[in-house]
Amino acid sequence: MAVGAGSGFEGGARKLLSTQVREQVLSWIAEGMLPPGERLIETNLARKLGTSQAPVREALRDLAAIGVVETRAHHGSCIRRPDSQELTDAILVRAELERLAGRLAAPRISQTHLRRLEQLVAEMTAAAVDGDIDRYAGRHTEFHRTIVSAAGNRHLERLWEMLDSFLVSYIPSPRSEAELQWQSQRHRVALKALQDHDPEQAGTIARSQVLALTA
Repeated sequence: MAVGAGSGFEGGARKLLSTQVREQVLSWIAEGMLPPGERLIETNLARKLGTSQAPVREALRDLAAIGVVETRAHHGSCIRRPDSQELTDAILVRAELERLAGRLAAPRISQTHLRRLEQLVAEMTAAAVDGDIDRYAGRHTEFHRTIVSAAGNRHLERLWEMLDSFLVSYIPSPRSEAELQWQSQRHRVALKALQDHDPEQAGTIARSQVLALTA
């Protein structure tokens, strides 16, 4: 019995570690530190991250499942290089998920969620003024994750998380202060639609924000 309890704890700890490894690898991809085609050697990653190979192996399996990593027999793993059509297809699906999230969230969104969104818009605006791209990107992702959470649909949330991890790895963040401020203003419009509990407007705005990535 004690062995079973210990095994469960170790499994949970390994899962937590694998999630941290996964997020770090995604961060390195987004920052250009792991370009497409780069080989991922488990022992090297484990040493660099100060962990064992087990959570690294699990993280690479998760990344392969969302299309970020490619694993070949006898060749190991490497960062995938999606073509432009694959990215466009992913953006189109993400746009429809965002539209659905907005439509579902608008009639039922709580004051707690709305206050959080107001805070995130204010923080995005401040980051835009400061030209802090990393801080802006983090608040931007959290803004959309909050809307998806407010929609109250676990299947939607799971699909959104999967596509977000894929797209954030390959779609560059806005770089200029003007781009950041323009985007933060668009998020104010999205917030207003949610405050008005207008599902059609919330869905339409959310969809158009994502489709702007293909412009």
